[in-house]
Amino acid sequence: DVLRVWKNGVAIAPDNTQKAYGVSITISGNDVYLGGTEYNGSRYVAKVWKNGIATNLTDGSKNAGVSSVFVK
Repeated sequence: DVLRVWKNGVAIAPDNTQKAYGVSITISGNDVYLGGTEYNGSRYVAKVWKNGIATNLTDGSKNAGVSSVFVK
């Protein structure tokens, strides 16, 4: 499965190559933020995608995930 978010009818495909799960989405201005987790082959890494570009929030040494995203 591929994690997808659509913005104005255009699919934004997060740069995941493993299984990814989104659990929270928020919009700020023209930016779309998705929080979740992605499997790196051995652990789940907490991530936030901004307009489809991922930022790791953990180093993958332990399982982690995002439960909510808030942008101020």
